[in-house]
Amino acid sequence: MFRRKRQLSIRSDFHRVTNSNIDKTARCFRCGQTGHFYIQCADIRINSKKKLNRDFERLSLFIQRKTCENFPFFNLDDAEFRKATRANSIHFQVNLLQTSQTQILKEKVKLESVVDLIKEQLKENRKSLRQEIEFLKQENKTLKTKLQKSVSNNKNSQEEVDFLHDENNVLSVIVRDLKDQLADLEEKEILNKTSIEGLAARCLKLETENNALRHKSCDCKISNPSMSRPIQNKGQNVNNDPSRGRNPSRGRRRQYFY
Repeated sequence: MFRRKRQLSIRSDFHRVTNSNIDKTARCFRCGQTGHFYIQCADIRINSKKKLNRDFERLSLFIQRKTCENFPFFNLDDAEFRKATRANSIHFQVNLLQTSQTQILKEKVKLESVVDLIKEQLKENRKSLRQEIEFLKQENKTLKTKLQKSVSNNKNSQEEVDFLHDENNVLSVIVRDLKDQLADLEEKEILNKTSIEGLAARCLKLETENNALRHKSCDCKISNPSMSRPIQNKGQNVNNDPSRGRNPSRGRRRQYFY
């Protein structure tokens, strides 16, 4: 197969192939040894740095092509592969939006339930305080009538009148405290109303953001027509090489494209 073979004591390490499978299959057409190509042989002198860079790029493309053959998407076109990855990313974004929407709806339901509980508690407190105030007013009226009757009937019973006055004063203080509590509850009700309005505005804002994200995800589903164009192969045809079949020792070397 080879006309001559040279026994080299030191094997060339110039651009050594790192992949073990390629290291076994690669064979030099100059010295006949495995583990490197013809362009990597130690006997060849590369005088041009441009040729060195070109050969290094071709070798790296060859190694990348060999390593990519093990992947399942090697037979797919670039446009199909990009389309599949884009569809997967869109599905992932849709799933994220759906999970965020469910979380927002759950939070909205929780906030609505809390607001309903606060409203019910405020209604019950207001009702109980109004009943207590009415009861105290009636009791105050009865005490006033009793006081008037006792004053009209017993003008000489000053001690009883003083006692009733003191009790009336205590009741008036209690009524004043209850009024203050009622005013505080009304202020708390106003604050709760404002907080409820803020929560409603926040829920509306979250719904608008969710709708905007949903429209954005729908717009992303429309594929770009420029992605469906086939990508031209940058490699060159080895069969159309004009230098093939000539003697490599007569001025022009053979060109190998990997």
